[in-house]
Amino acid sequence: MTAEEFKSHLRQVTFWDSPLPHIDVDAHKRYVISRIFTHGNMDEWRAMRKYYDWEVIIEEMKKVRSLDHMTLNFCAEMFHLPLNEFKCYNGERLDRNYWGF
Repeated sequence: MTAEEFKSHLRQVTFWDSPLPHIDVDAHKRYVISRIFTHGNMDEWRAMRKYYDWEVIIEEMKKVRSLDHMTLNFCAEMFHLPLNEFKCYNGERLDRNYWGF
């Protein structure tokens, strides 16, 4: 599958903050893969699996800085990895309570 064929499966709603023609799926693969994991549909998922090697998907998802708890746990189960191998799990928590109540 070529990059253009892959991009033809991507929806603007998944990448709402970037115009699809400007997304370089090779240079910004972490962005593309993580967006498909968090907001994509099955067509985008299948296209991603055809375009990227499984090892690339795993390595890029391990490097993502921020993931919601559901996506993080889904990835850990799917990849058969402990949570602490994901950068977002080891990073500083962003949901701290600053107000003390």
